[in-house]
Amino acid sequence: KEIGNGHSYNYKQNNLIARTFRNFGKRDRNELVYTRHNYWREDYNLASIRNISDNLELNNSYMLDDLGNSRFGSRILGISQVGQDTFKQVSVNENLFYKLPHNFNSNLNYSLYDNIRTLQTVTQNVGSASINHQLFESLHSNIMGEYSTTNATDYTENFTKAGIDFNYMKRIPFDGMISLSYGYDILMQRHNSADAYINILQEEYVLDDSKVVKLKRPYVVKSSIVVKDVTGTIIYHENLDYILVEYNSYIEIRRIPGGQIANNSSVYLFYTVMQQGNYAYNVNVNSYSASLSLFGRLLSLYATRYTQTYTDVTYSANLSLDQLNHNLYGTRVEYKVITVGTEFDDYQSSIYPYKMIRIFANTHGNLGSRCIYTLSANAREMVDLPLAEPDRKYIDANGMLSYGISSRTKLDLNVGYQKQIGKDLDLDLFTSRLKIATYWHGLNVIFGFDAYERQYLTTQVTDYVGAYIQVIKRF
Repeated sequence: KEIGNGHSYNYKQNNLIARTFRNFGKRDRNELVYTRHNYWREDYNLASIRNISDNLELNNSYMLDDLGNSRFGSRILGISQVGQDTFKQVSVNENLFYKLPHNFNSNLNYSLYDNIRTLQTVTQNVGSASINHQLFESLHSNIMGEYSTTNATDYTENFTKAGIDFNYMKRIPFDGMISLSYGYDILMQRHNSADAYINILQEEYVLDDSKVVKLKRPYVVKSSIVVKDVTGTIIYHENLDYILVEYNSYIEIRRIPGGQIANNSSVYLFYTVMQQGNYAYNVNVNSYSASLSLFGRLLSLYATRYTQTYTDVTYSANLSLDQLNHNLYGTRVEYKVITVGTEFDDYQSSIYPYKMIRIFANTHGNLGSRCIYTLSANAREMVDLPLAEPDRKYIDANGMLSYGISSRTKLDLNVGYQKQIGKDLDLDLFTSRLKIATYWHGLNVIFGFDAYERQYLTTQVTDYVGAYIQVIKRF
């Protein structure tokens, strides 16, 4: 419960896991796993949400030779979930890795995804193949191809990809290393549907404070967007856990630090979008990278370039295609346990261009035989933003201390500070977490203390102090 505003959150989770193993020979391994998850959630302004999920998973692996150089792997998963988010899902992944003569390797993969919901059914088949070669220790090359088909209630898609890449590494004088790489991919996309509003269900995104995350499709109905956790039980709140920003025909989603969404974590989005009917295009992607390190990595210089262009575009009157030219340059100094560096990121996009300067530093080490620590700090500034948006500034600092009180008891302390300045971004956030874990009479006992202070957009001030106890018994 949040003391300042009286908002309360209740959450319960029960998990049942059963697994069995069986080997029929020296080269195979087989595992059958059954799990049942029972999630219940009640927020201050929403009705209670409950989802019960039954999962059955079969994993098989088989070595085709005694050394395990060639092998086959299989994973089959079935999910049946009922509750607020009801669906049935089957996924299959089959993989064959085969070692060829003269330092060649081949890889074949097939996957099936079938999801049935009340409003939509999606079936996807994906097949891919690749051959790679290692020349001495310096040059690695790879050629690949992939084909996928998607048949959904409202549309069909065909996707073809072919590519080649090279990676070259070489030791040089002054205890140095040079690395060069180049990759080229051509992607062919074909989409068939009617011009109509459709529902997109359970589309996954990873929200990272250091990246601009845009929804994959243009012309999304902003008011229809629902953001959930990976269990489908927690519904996050706009302007409390995340914000949505419109740019032309696309929408950007940003997490709000101090909310319920952790940095660099996955969320699922559900929304309605205007489907753009039939269209087709090819995408040409070129990627380059180069790095140089000297004096045993004391000094490192690196650069990457990524270009994305579209050709053979048809039926594209309402499409928003992202013509992209992305360049990144950086330098880094590593001395013993200290690392400092700076980066310049030039992101020239036809949808959302920007330039960013980043400075970072981190260190780690031991304090005696029982204590370890890490410290890190970052400062980033995004400039030349579209639509005359003011510059964005980000500053964060984090520290971790772990101390072994005894052979059975450990203390962990984490503290952090984050500051943001920009349109709909202004934030001051201080967080701290203390955890003491011990093993006592066959039980794992954890005592935890959390506290944070957040000021968001100058008007939303939240202070939080909490404590918890966990008791775990393993059978």
